[in-house]
Amino acid sequence: QTYQRPISTALNATGRAIVMTVPLASDGRVLGELLVRIEPGDNVQVSKTGLIDKLAGALGNAERERLRNIPAAGDFAALGSLKAAGFDFVFDAAQLVLRFQPAVEQRAVTELSMARGGAMPASASLLRPALFSSYLNVIAGVDHTWGGSGPDRSSPRLDLESVFRFWSIVIENDAVLEGSIDVNTCPIGARCVYGHSPGLKRRGSRLVHDLPDHAVRIQLGDVETFGAGFQRAPEILGVTVESSSRKLRPGDSIRPSGRSSFRLDRPSDVDVIVNGAFAQRLQLRPGSYNLSDLPLVSGGNQIELIITDDSGRRRSIDFTTFFDDQLLAPGRSEWSVSAGLASTFLDNERHYLDGEYFATGSLRRGLSDQVTAEANLQGDTRVVMGGAGAYAASPWGFYGLQGALSQSDLGFGAAARLDWDLVNYNGVIGAWSGVQEALRLGAEYRTPNYRVPGEFLIGANGIYFPQHLYWLRLSGTYSVPLGWSTVASLSARYQFSDDKLYAFTPNVIRGDRYGVDVTLSAPLAANVSGSLTFGYSNESYLGYFSNPSAQDEGELRVLARIHVRAGDSTRVTAAYDSLNRHSTAAAYSSHTSGIDRWETHVDVLHEGARDHVTGSAAVGYWGNRTEARVAQTAAAGNVGYGRFDPALNDQRTSARVGTSLAFADGQFAIGRPIRGNGFAIVHPHESIAGKDILVGANGSARARADGWGSAVVTDIPAYLATTLPVDVPDLPIGYSLGSGTFDIMAPYKAGYALQVGSDFTVSTFGTLLGTDGQPVALLTGMARLESKPEHAVAVFTNKAGRFAAEGMSPGRWIIEMATDDRPTRYVLDIPKGTDGLFKAGTLKPAGASRS
Repeated sequence: QTYQRPISTALNATGRAIVMTVPLASDGRVLGELLVRIEPGDNVQVSKTGLIDKLAGALGNAERERLRNIPAAGDFAALGSLKAAGFDFVFDAAQLVLRFQPAVEQRAVTELSMARGGAMPASASLLRPALFSSYLNVIAGVDHTWGGSGPDRSSPRLDLESVFRFWSIVIENDAVLEGSIDVNTCPIGARCVYGHSPGLKRRGSRLVHDLPDHAVRIQLGDVETFGAGFQRAPEILGVTVESSSRKLRPGDSIRPSGRSSFRLDRPSDVDVIVNGAFAQRLQLRPGSYNLSDLPLVSGGNQIELIITDDSGRRRSIDFTTFFDDQLLAPGRSEWSVSAGLASTFLDNERHYLDGEYFATGSLRRGLSDQVTAEANLQGDTRVVMGGAGAYAASPWGFYGLQGALSQSDLGFGAAARLDWDLVNYNGVIGAWSGVQEALRLGAEYRTPNYRVPGEFLIGANGIYFPQHLYWLRLSGTYSVPLGWSTVASLSARYQFSDDKLYAFTPNVIRGDRYGVDVTLSAPLAANVSGSLTFGYSNESYLGYFSNPSAQDEGELRVLARIHVRAGDSTRVTAAYDSLNRHSTAAAYSSHTSGIDRWETHVDVLHEGARDHVTGSAAVGYWGNRTEARVAQTAAAGNVGYGRFDPALNDQRTSARVGTSLAFADGQFAIGRPIRGNGFAIVHPHESIAGKDILVGANGSARARADGWGSAVVTDIPAYLATTLPVDVPDLPIGYSLGSGTFDIMAPYKAGYALQVGSDFTVSTFGTLLGTDGQPVALLTGMARLESKPEHAVAVFTNKAGRFAAEGMSPGRWIIEMATDDRPTRYVLDIPKGTDGLFKAGTLKPAGASRS
């Protein structure tokens, strides 16, 4: 068979240079797209700038530098020059793909992280929060007391919480309008001496400014302080500056990584085994790897990497690493500094203590994978205290040593604490059974004149708890698995009383306190677990306020607990403590998740010492724009073991309804109270106005926009990459939502205004011809809306000059294609009202007639 014209096998048969965008692939993955130029004669040249950018994470530093030094004509390097320099690039003409296969020694060392709850990597298209946003949580309710010694009463209540954010400055306010009923009840075992009064009460105001790049937060106003070592952490009116990666960069791992390095010469599967349990399977390409952030437990950890390459050869790497939550990675630090006037809550209102100034600071820093050190300083108008400490992990256990010195009206004082944890080791029983045991020992010593700043705050809120002052405290715990999923624990502690400080601290329990216990814990059934404790102790504080001078004698103790998990959403717990003669029972159940969620819980407490029982029950509903809760509490006397003659008293019925008013970038919406660190208002574009929008995935909607207004997502975490999927059930045919998701990383208390839908919902296809009437083949270009030139859409043509473009809208578009001498321009008019697909037909360069 003969042909009138021979079929050309040339890659470029046009007689001119062709510039096109092609994918760059390596190890079966597409790393991105870059420009290539195919000269007549099929000489392929590649954009060197594009290569360096796309291979930044694939090549080591030295290899990237060699690639940068390869000669190039302008920005284009010849494919032959790249191969001659040892870079294995191949241009696949059939699929129009540039493929690269790096040698093992050319690859960058890859960091593999197995961080617990690791953060999702941030999207390259994160949306910016609103420049100004705010919200107001409003929770209204009523309380009604009845059945007591006094007359029945009803009292309203209104909680108000406001947040204003401008740029990176956040202002927070919290206030409550209370009626005549105090909603707070005195804690069990405490004495409350404050009186309740109704009215508008301010609970706190503060300004917060974050520097997330430096993991630093600055607070002004009613701020928190942070304690380390022997320090207290009261609230103050003043300033706090803290460095905390946990809060401002939660995706970072600040713990020792349990790092292991290994190299693969062939594609391999790597099974990671931690303490005998399978953790993860990794499918890896050839290269060098650092494996970090292993799921470690406190104490010694046995790590095994089982490597199986593509030929079936199997090998393993074993090592031991030691870990504790107190440790920081080398070079990582946490610190805080605070100063101001001490404050407290009295009758649910912020009060300031005149003349009681307080300052504190602390620093923790990782010195190595095994050692973390800390230092701290704190003082008030009476006491100055400074301290230091160190934490160390070793094959012989984990050590914690802390010390402090104080200067006060009593003179010079000192304190020291030593802890030793030997966890996950083979001891007396484990030596022959193979089980992992745990031993924890601790000792704390204080001189008679040792004082801690902030002691003046004891009882400042009108609530007094019994206290026990000691000069020496010893404690120890030993636990071991016994088989059949049963764990036995033996614990003991002894506190030597410091009688010399009774005159300086109120409500002190006199005499030494001690206790020893044996506990057995085990699953009793598939969904039932329990524990049983037998011991001897004098640690009960019952009856202290009625007889403060009582010297409690030791007595036998029985403590029993049971936990029942009835399905995925229902839990029941019960406990009995003979030492304090307390019995408790509680049940919790929830129905569905997301919006339209219901929760119920019931709690019962029996105080055997005074034959008194208290019961409460509540039902809560979390809707799209409101949350509601109704609770009932009742108390009865004359209820004891062998005695049941209940006398009801102090009954209370409470009802609460809450909502939020949110604003961001000109959008206003009503939603549930905002509980997270950020929020988002999701609203429809005018092209889909009136249609419902669901925010959420897997059938669990987090918010819904409907005829009542936009949706409010109320629980966005701060500084964590978050994806909000959206769905519109009844979209017009051909209407595209794009990816159907919003990618955000919300700063502290930030608000977002997220629009679903847009004007750019048209997909266009057609054919482009050149000035010679031939198809414009294998070229790239851009289409810009004439009225909004900042909106650009990429245009590609195939060998027949056919093109397709998405994300366009009605209006006049100018298309510019990257032809040789200068760009060729086309005009495309999309009629008003067009939605979905639009057939553009055949387009000729601007100035020529359209086909």
